Amino acid sequence: MDDTTLFEFEKYPVIPVVTIDDAAKAVPLAKALLADGTGAMEITLRTAAGLDAVKAVAANMPEMLVGAGSVLSSADAERALAAGARFIVSPGFDIDLLSLCKERGVPYIPGCATATEIQAAVNCGCTLVKFFPAEALGGVKALRALSAPFPGMRFMPTGGINARNAADYLKLPCVACVGSSSAVPVIDTGSDPCSKKTDGQGVRNPFKNGRKRIVTLGELMLRLSPPGKQRFRQAAGFDANFGGAEANVALSLACLGEPVRFVTALPDNDLGDAAVDALRQFGADDPVNSGILRAPGRMGLYFLEKGAGLRPPKVIYDRTGSAFAETAPDRYDPDKLLADAGWFHITGITPALSEKTAELSRRMLRAAQEKGLTVSMDLNFRKRLWDVDNASRVLTALLPYVDVLIANEEHAAKICGLRCDDPGETARQLCEKYGFTAAAITRRRTESAELHRISAAAFIDGVKVYSPEYACGIVDRTGGGDAFAAGLIFARVNNYPAQQAVNFAAAASALKHTVEGDFSIMKRGEIEKLGFCP
Repeated sequence: MDDTTLFEFEKYPVIPVVTIDDAAKAVPLAKALLADGTGAMEITLRTAAGLDAVKAVAANMPEMLVGAGSVLSSADAERALAAGARFIVSPGFDIDLLSLCKERGVPYIPGCATATEIQAAVNCGCTLVKFFPAEALGGVKALRALSAPFPGMRFMPTGGINARNAADYLKLPCVACVGSSSAVPVIDTGSDPCSKKTDGQGVRNPFKNGRKRIVTLGELMLRLSPPGKQRFRQAAGFDANFGGAEANVALSLACLGEPVRFVTALPDNDLGDAAVDALRQFGADDPVNSGILRAPGRMGLYFLEKGAGLRPPKVIYDRTGSAFAETAPDRYDPDKLLADAGWFHITGITPALSEKTAELSRRMLRAAQEKGLTVSMDLNFRKRLWDVDNASRVLTALLPYVDVLIANEEHAAKICGLRCDDPGETARQLCEKYGFTAAAITRRRTESAELHRISAAAFIDGVKVYSPEYACGIVDRTGGGDAFAAGLIFARVNNYPAQQAVNFAAAASALKHTVEGDFSIMKRGEIEKLGFCP
């Protein structure tokens, strides 16, 4: 299995393992999975309907990566491949199946339970095997020990995987994805289990509901801009949008299909209501599990004058005394806000707004670390909010809570005192100095207000990686760094390998420059098309 094929599996951390008794259910089920953000499925041949189900999905859902599981013989594999299966999974290691799949150019994922079987798979050129039955063999601890002598082998644990333990497996560096029958959604459309309602609505996926949220903390502001590229002094009116670094990250992740919670405080008036509506339009706030407080105070504002040619853009902030800046930290409940979370993200802007938001930042970071969440920070130094000395003092005190750092070269130098000619080396030294698991450095070369060149470097999983450079025609540059942060978080949550992670994040940033407003509303496929195609 080559790196490109392996990446197809790594894109989907959970592969539903489907045993089906009626082939007519296969296509509705595949549509439900795609609507739920899952683009791969394994249909077992344990039932008489299995082969027809593979055929139906392959014929009607070419966008679904469908494979055949429980394949016991070369004859089974031949029938599955004829039906359209794009990968083959067997419960044990079978040299004849391996030879057949190599000959046909189809990925083969053999089941392996012992070091002897894994070594045989390694010697035959396999790079992904199924650890089966995972829980019965000892679970995460057993796989961690068993995988240690085979650093180049990736694993797909299957057998006993559910919403409660999947995250523990996916944290292992050796795990590419997990297979689970618990990830198969129930099409809940009444008494008819094969209703024609197949657009993804009415789908209840217990595994999806068990996914960890990504929580971000920060201020959402009202943005006012002169139409087009008018200057402030020309404008007879202003276009209104909402934006803010951490809100931008949450909304981008929501558009990519991740469950999110944006934590903030908004004024209890019509402007606050409009801000909530803007977030909910794209799934960045859940009215049942909202992280938004309503509080006394005003809406923070910022005014943006777009640049043109040699004239740079201009930003004026009017956010002092906002509801978010003045809300007491005690009004927030970190335990409740982080109870269902797996990742927490913040930027250097939030602690700069007031003493109250600085204390809130410390409390949320401390709680996130105590709960074992992955914590990311974008340094995002803003000289209009504080000077370098204060920023460095406050932010470096927060870095011990951080696992993943994002910065540009200027901010890494000013706040952390690190800058190298090679941005990948800067990222590596940041990890070495502060103990981060990953760090990324973004680069922007501005040729004019309408043309920027965007790239990034990162140190991830012990290796330095570099994205392509993208020439970006500027529609709106605001939020480009936030789109990068969202892309990197998404890539890490979904176990992208290091190179694909930095490519995805840089492509997400580049594409944001083509979207009006602060929010990036790009889809995963759009980003992958730019980030992974030569």
